[in-house]
Amino acid sequence: MNVFVVGAGRVGRALLILCRESGHTITGSYNLTEVGAKRTTEITGIPTQYGATLDVSDNTELLWITTSDEHIASAAHQVTIQNPHLPKTAWVHCSGALAADVLREAVPSAWSVAGAHPLQSFVNPQRAADAAKSAAWFVEGEPDALSRVTTFLLSLGVLPRPLPAHLRPLYHVAGVLASNAAIALFSAAASALTMVGLTRNDAVTSLLPLWQTTIDNVAEKGLPEALTGPIARGDVSVVRAHLSAMELVAPELISLYRELGIRTLQLASEANRTDPQKLNEIAQLLKD
Repeated sequence: MNVFVVGAGRVGRALLILCRESGHTITGSYNLTEVGAKRTTEITGIPTQYGATLDVSDNTELLWITTSDEHIASAAHQVTIQNPHLPKTAWVHCSGALAADVLREAVPSAWSVAGAHPLQSFVNPQRAADAAKSAAWFVEGEPDALSRVTTFLLSLGVLPRPLPAHLRPLYHVAGVLASNAAIALFSAAASALTMVGLTRNDAVTSLLPLWQTTIDNVAEKGLPEALTGPIARGDVSVVRAHLSAMELVAPELISLYRELGIRTLQLASEANRTDPQKLNEIAQLLKD
């Protein structure tokens, strides 16, 4: 399939690598700045336009808009202004939170629009491209664009999952909690270790094996069976000791601990392997 990428930043670079490695023809790419365009070319080997030049090849079948969410409509508008005679092309944005309608507002009705988003993070372009081949992709939009993006994803060995447009923000909440919020939680755990004498780097290094085995447990056993720890064991005295320690030296962590503890109680109750009386005692501690 002939593919053009507008917005060759983190997501766009990964997509370009993915297209190249999967045998698709890249008809071009575009980045707003010269620095960004040169960096994209260095990373992907794909010549990248920038600035006022945005010429989309007439044989483009799938045009990806991979800018940040707030720039999707303006980027699409720029393409339509500079390429008014572009043949019928499917337009797809890569936002997790926005529906395909954000493109519909900027793209003439002759062109079909869709949204396609992989449930993954994008930091290292090559790693992200590799992950995209096994990630869960969620799609919604108009029939022609959906057909083309589905064909594209099937070529990667990915079966896209339909996502109603009005539920995209909630879907994105799931991604934020599993990724961004998980890093914030990891940061909180690291800060607790710095209070017992570790440097931040040492704290991160010390926590990584625990984090990895936790992910492995979820992958192997699922929820709620992967749950471990004092609440899962019904260890009231340990939870009480945690709260006392935080009151003394880390009061800023208490509200987070209580909130997550209540969620952990729900999982422990669902697992049905802990004395309900113990769980009730822990619940009372977390509410006090």
